[in-house]
Amino acid sequence: MEGLIAHGSYYAIYLMDADISSPCYLAPEDLGYLYYGERGIPIEFDLVQDYCIAVSRSSGVKEIHIFKVKYLSNAAAIERMLERRKKTLLSPEINPGEADFFGTRPRECEVFHKGKYVFLIAGSNASEVKEKI
Repeated sequence: MEGLIAHGSYYAIYLMDADISSPCYLAPEDLGYLYYGERGIPIEFDLVQDYCIAVSRSSGVKEIHIFKVKYLSNAAAIERMLERRKKTLLSPEINPGEADFFGTRPRECEVFHKGKYVFLIAGSNASEVKEKI
């Protein structure tokens, strides 16, 4: 998925196959914090062929999570995992450590899939971005 999102407009981009020395590397165990609030590799990651997570400094899209599942039948499980992230992001009792990496709550958050790709788009214009995908 490298090249899918322009690096210049994002604070951090994490790729599934990034080398440990790369700025695009995030330990798989740390991804558990995003989706379950605790360290550990989410069990759903066995269903994933590839992923990219981008976090923005802009006031538009704050987070984009793109997962490519191994089989179309796996999309619903990844959607459920991303719905957990959505709930955290939109929570009125948002904790900066559990929110986006800057501790601000996005106005909108969309979780959906198209074919083998499952998306979470969070930001002020998430519904507009969803329409363009």
